Amino acid sequence: MAVSVKELVAEGLASSTAVVRSRVIEALVLEEQDKRVKAVLKVIQNLDQTRKDGFKLKPDVMTYDRDGKVASEGYTKTTTDAIKANQELISKLEGALNEALDESSPNFEKVLKLGSGGDKKAEQGDKKTEQPKVAV
Repeated sequence: MAVSVKELVAEGLASSTAVVRSRVIEALVLEEQDKRVKAVLKVIQNLDQTRKDGFKLKPDVMTYDRDGKVASEGYTKTTTDAIKANQELISKLEGALNEALDESSPNFEKVLKLGSGGDKKAEQGDKKTEQPKVAV
């Protein structure tokens, strides 16, 4: 009595429920891990870019003393608002990273939102970071 290949395959599939279940779980875990890694990397990139944008924000008006040293600096309301928004975004991004990378109780919710573009302000950066043109 010869056992056909189809019968052997059917027996193997009938007993493979546990294997299929574990592979599905493994695939879903890997997918979520990849999603989290990409989100963390995106938030790190956004944080670096936001910091760079902050360095571009300079005083609108500077006065100098006789020695050529800066005596005072002046900012327009637009520049002041841009500096404040930049600092708030940095705090938001750092906070999300700290929560996600906390070993005791990681929370990826904010990082996933910021890293996937769910927060338009974080994704686009702060549009106010460009220096306004001031006629002197």
